[in-house]
Amino acid sequence: MERSTSDKRMLFFLLMIITGSIFTVIYLILFGNTAQVYKDYIVEFTAYFSGNKSIEVTLLRILIVCGCLFYFLFYLKTQQDHIPSSLAKTNSDASKTFLCAIICTTAVLFFSYGNTLSLGTIAAVVPLCIIFTLFKDKSLVAEALTLLFFTVYAVIGIFTLSLFFGNSSLLDVKTVMLLSLITVVICLSFGSRRELIRKACLIMQLPVPLILTSFIFSRYNYNGKIMTLSMPKRITALMSLVTIIFIADAVRLLIKNFKSCNSFDRIISTGSCISLMAFNRFNSGAAILLNDDRHPIENVIGYFQIFERGEIPYKTYISISGFFSVIEGAFFKFLGGGILANYRVCENIFYLFVIAMIVFLIKKHTNGLYAFIASLIFTIPNYNRYAFILPIALTLMLPRLIKNRDLWLKVWFLTSLFHGLYYPVYGAAVCLAFLPLGIWQTVG
Repeated sequence: MERSTSDKRMLFFLLMIITGSIFTVIYLILFGNTAQVYKDYIVEFTAYFSGNKSIEVTLLRILIVCGCLFYFLFYLKTQQDHIPSSLAKTNSDASKTFLCAIICTTAVLFFSYGNTLSLGTIAAVVPLCIIFTLFKDKSLVAEALTLLFFTVYAVIGIFTLSLFFGNSSLLDVKTVMLLSLITVVICLSFGSRRELIRKACLIMQLPVPLILTSFIFSRYNYNGKIMTLSMPKRITALMSLVTIIFIADAVRLLIKNFKSCNSFDRIISTGSCISLMAFNRFNSGAAILLNDDRHPIENVIGYFQIFERGEIPYKTYISISGFFSVIEGAFFKFLGGGILANYRVCENIFYLFVIAMIVFLIKKHTNGLYAFIASLIFTIPNYNRYAFILPIALTLMLPRLIKNRDLWLKVWFLTSLFHGLYYPVYGAAVCLAFLPLGIWQTVG
C-alpha cells in the first residue's frame, strides 16, 4: 500500500508538470503578446528588453497557487493510505526521484540556456547510462547515475588541481562524459555489479572536493598572456583546510566501507555533497575588479557602517531592508580585507558555509543518496537575501525537534527574530509559514 501511494503521488506530480506546461503555452499564446502596461517608473531589464513581465508574473502566480492547492488536495485524498514517517529510502524510489530530477533540470536548463552548457552531450550520455543500467539491473539506476556524476566531478577536481601545476589545456566536456559512461559500463559488466559500483563511488568521490580549489585559483589568460592575480592568504589557508577535511572524510568512508559496502547511503560523504552544490553556484574568483560596484557594496555595507564607522542600528544607521549585509560584510572584511577586488571569492565562501548548513540539515531529514541528488540538482541563487530561508525551514521541519514542543517554539521564536532582522520580508514569510504548526505546538 505504501508503494502504491508513492507511485500515485509521483504520477500525479508528473501529470501536474505536463498540464502546467500545456497551460503555460496556451496562456502565453493568448496573453503573452499583449501590450505591457507600465504603472510606475520601471528601469533595468524590464524596460531594456521591453518584456511583458507583468503577464509572466501573473502566470507564475497562477501556477504556484494552483499547483500547491491541487497537490495538497491530492495529498489529503491519499492520506488514508499508510504513509512513511520519512522520505522513502529504497533504491527503487531514489531511482524514480533521480530520473525525474535529471529530466526536469535538463529541460529547464535547455530552454533557459540552449547549448551553452554542453547539454547536448549530457542529454545523450545520461539516457545511455540509464538504458544500459536498466538492461543489466534496474535496481541500480540511482547508484549508476551517482557513479556517473561522481566520475564527472572527480575528473573536474583533478583537472582543477592540475592548473596549479602549470596545466593550460582545456577540459573537453564530451571526453569527461564519455569517460564517466565507460566507468559505469565497466562496473555493470561484471557479476558483482552492486559491489563494484559502490567501491567505484568510494574511490571517485575522493578527488571531488578538489573542485573547491577553483575558489582560490588565480592564474588567468589575459590577451594571450598568463597573469597571476593576488589571493589573500587567509582565503587560501581556509579553502585548503576545508578541502583537506572533506577529502579526509572521504578517505575515512573508503577505509570503513571498502571491504563490505552494505549500505549505499552511508558511503556518500557530506563533504562531497557540499563541494558539488558550492561548485555549481561558483561565481568568479581571484582578485578581479567588478563591473558593478553598487550591488556588492549593498550586500556588505551594514557591517562597515556598524562595526567600522561605529553607527548605531536604528539610530544613526537605519537599514532599509534589514541587516542582511552585516553577515556577508563580516566575511568580506575578515577574509578579503574589505578590498572590492576580493568580493567575489568572499561571496563564494559565504555561500559555501550556507550550503554546508543546508546539506547537514538535508542529511538529518533523509539519507545520503537523497542529499547527493539535492546537491547535484539544486543550488543557492546568487542573492544573499534568500540565504537563510532553506536552513531555517529545514531546521523547523526536523522531526525530532517537532516532537519537543517547548524547544521547537523557542527555536521558531529565535529563528523568526534572526530572520526578521536579517531580511524582514522573508523573515516574516517564513515565520507565518510555520504559524499553523506553531499554534498546534502551543495548544495541540
